Amino acid sequence: MVVRNEQLQEIRLSMRSVEDRFNYKFNYPWVILSTQHFPLDVRGYITKITSAPVYFGKIDLEAWNYPPWISIYGSELVMAKMERENVYRGGSLYYHQYLRSI
Repeated sequence: MVVRNEQLQEIRLSMRSVEDRFNYKFNYPWVILSTQHFPLDVRGYITKITSAPVYFGKIDLEAWNYPPWISIYGSELVMAKMERENVYRGGSLYYHQYLRSI
């Protein structure tokens, strides 16, 4: 998962759903990534959801931000066009950053 620390409740709900329906049988590990550091209390709160291993990682901001060869203005124009055309999350900068990071 690529998340933000303020999404703690959503993280837990998503994990609980996957654990209840699938992962309790297989114990696949969880990999949780963010551009922020995960404090120990947040890590503990998340790892209580599963008996599977949970790995936390921090996304380098260089990978998260626009690469130097991308025109920010041009990219914003394209995202605005995608939003007008109802492309799924086409106008979401966060979603585009997320896609570049994976």
